[in-house]
Amino acid sequence: MTYENGVIVTRNEVNPILTIAIVTFNSESTLKKCFNSVFSQNCSKDSYEVLVVDAGSSDNTLNIVKELQVRVIVEVGCTRGHARNICLDEAKGSLIAMVDSDIVLPQNWISSILKYFDDSSLDAVSCPYRTPMPKLGFLGKIIYYFTSGWAAYNKLGD
Repeated sequence: MTYENGVIVTRNEVNPILTIAIVTFNSESTLKKCFNSVFSQNCSKDSYEVLVVDAGSSDNTLNIVKELQVRVIVEVGCTRGHARNICLDEAKGSLIAMVDSDIVLPQNWISSILKYFDDSSLDAVSCPYRTPMPKLGFLGKIIYYFTSGWAAYNKLGD
């Protein structure tokens, strides 16, 4: 992999490509923010692919996915676990990142993951992310802030 100022610019056959696997079901309200964060990464678009497995959404989820021209598999009625297994079977990348459809990724998320896999002794990597703040009352927001990872994420910065 070649880096310029911490940004992945090329990959070669030796280093892995990443599949970002997103499981959806009626995710219309959160999916655009998730995709915006995925496609705003500070790395080359050919260093990763996006695979969506949908459980048969009845809202606008599939139209949003189709607009972005990413690979999508629809498996009506499947559970989250079954959908993730489909992702594992269908992924083209040698590394797979499971991302929920309500997650907003920091801009350096993919490059942070891939740089650690230059060390062949690693089998797994975890990186920070955040879920958008739901519409809650004052007390609900305080509880959510301290139990969801927002406090830790805000200390890391965007």
